[in-house]
Amino acid sequence: LGFGDVPWPVFGTVESMEDITLQRVGEFVFHAQRESVHAAPQVKSIRHELLRWHPDKFQWQVLDKVRQGDRKAVQEVAEKVARILTQLNLVMHDR
Repeated sequence: LGFGDVPWPVFGTVESMEDITLQRVGEFVFHAQRESVHAAPQVKSIRHELLRWHPDKFQWQVLDKVRQGDRKAVQEVAEKVARILTQLNLVMHDR
């Protein structure tokens, strides 16, 4: 796998870390056509994504399959995704 092959949780193309933003991840996670949004409240949708993007789980499910030259960038962006999802989770719990 290369950097561009990772199914980042945003709509559109991701070419660098700057393409992953709180707004873009939120738009994807809470999009009305996502099955998880229909099946559960938004808090559960975030929890589902948090589990998917957890650094340990990401390491053994995805990162080990990424070609060596892209691993550092993929790991850094995946960690950013996890931080953004944590922020979204906190916002949802504060409502």
